[in-house]
Amino acid sequence: MHELYRYISHFESLFHVHIPKTAGTFLNTSLKGRAKFINGGHCFYNGCGPVLGRRNMEGPNWPSWEDKGFKAGMCSIAIIRNPWLWLASYYLHTGSSLRGLISHSGWQGVNDYHKFKNFKDFVVSYCDPDFFWHVPCLKQGQLGQLIAPDGELKIDILLYGGAVEEFCEHFQDPKAKINRNANPRQMHANDYYEMYDNEMIDLTVAKFREFSNMTGYEFDQEELFKGADSSGYLIFTKHKC
Repeated sequence: MHELYRYISHFESLFHVHIPKTAGTFLNTSLKGRAKFINGGHCFYNGCGPVLGRRNMEGPNWPSWEDKGFKAGMCSIAIIRNPWLWLASYYLHTGSSLRGLISHSGWQGVNDYHKFKNFKDFVVSYCDPDFFWHVPCLKQGQLGQLIAPDGELKIDILLYGGAVEEFCEHFQDPKAKINRNANPRQMHANDYYEMYDNEMIDLTVAKFREFSNMTGYEFDQEELFKGADSSGYLIFTKHKC
C-alpha cells in the first residue's frame, strides 16, 4: 500500500466517488474533516438523469463529478467489492427518509420502484439488457459511476473493499479513532452463496466477466486483499510514482 500512498501525495486533493454498498460511508466517515479530502457522494462522471425511487437525494437529477467539486489535478478514488456480494447487499438494503416516515426496500428503493418479489427477480432483471434499471448507469455494474459517455474509465484508483480499513488508518486525522462498528460485515460469503441458484450464477458470471477479469473477483471469493493476497488497489492513470 505504500506505493499507493506515495502516488496520492502527488495530487492536491483526494476525491471519493461513492459507489453504493461498497463501504464508502465508512471511508467518508473516517476521513471527514481531513484536509484535501472531498466526499463526492453518489455522483456519476457525466450525471445519470433523474433520481427515481422512494429515497430522495440532494436534487432531482444524479450529480456529475464536476457538480460535486471535482477538478483537474485531483485524484479520484472509488471502492469496489465482490460483485455478487454487491448485488446481494444492493437488494437487501433497507432504510428510511424524512426522519423515518418513508421506508424503502433495496438501495434507493429499487425493490419498491420495480416491484421485485424476490432476489431472483432482481438479478434476472439486472442482467436483462432490455430492462430499464432505476439508475441506468449502475446497470453497467460498480464502474457505472466512473465511465465517460465515450466508454473511457475515468477513475484514478480502485480500492478493494478488503483494504479500506488500512487505507483509512493511514489517511485519517491522527487524533481521531476509527469506529470499526461503522463498517460492519453484514454479510459473508456463505450467506450470499445460498442466494444464487445455477441460472442466476450463469447470468451474473456473464454479466460481470469483464469486471472479474479486471479485478480478479470470482463468485466464490468474498473479498480480495487480506494483508498479503494482493496490492489492495488498482491504478489507472499515467502518473506513476
